[in-house]
Amino acid sequence: MNPEKVKEKVKLARQAVDGIEEPYKTEAFKIILSKLLDSEKNPQKIDLNVSTEEITKKSSIDDIKEKMKELANKCDLTINELERVISIRDNTIEFICPIFGSDARKHIIVTQCLLISYHTIFGSEWISSQTIIECLRSMGVKDVTNLSFSLKKYPDLILAQGTRGHREYRLTSGQGRIYAFNTMHKLGKEGKI
Repeated sequence: MNPEKVKEKVKLARQAVDGIEEPYKTEAFKIILSKLLDSEKNPQKIDLNVSTEEITKKSSIDDIKEKMKELANKCDLTINELERVISIRDNTIEFICPIFGSDARKHIIVTQCLLISYHTIFGSEWISSQTIIECLRSMGVKDVTNLSFSLKKYPDLILAQGTRGHREYRLTSGQGRIYAFNTMHKLGKEGKI
């Protein structure tokens, strides 16, 4: 494509996003410019209407990828190693690394990893017990009724608030976070723990 046509497409894309606020403006510009450049190859009718959902989804995916890189860096892992431990689907973190041992051991390891992941990727300081229980169940952990009891044994790592059924957990600021990053590192490097 000749440079003049590219400049023209850039100008059209800029006009199309005029009046849209950041961070959506940049994402909308990218999408519209991409459609315009593709139209050169496929000269059919171009739909320049970009839904807010399409822009938000693209922006959200890019944000998550950046936060995953940040988490991998804090755990001293590559992104591929981190993806052996967790995956993200529909803004939910799934724990995918095998853990061997008792259910109580699985409770503490999964909880640490979820808490540090949700905090780093989504900025969520406190995580509900229900989120942790759903993750444990998806891994095949049968005894989830003793989650609170298992986590109470580690007050230097995990803090709790709320009442039964509405309990939330977070890592302690120092030792809890350090221990969680180290656990994620071991899982990412060794593939199991």
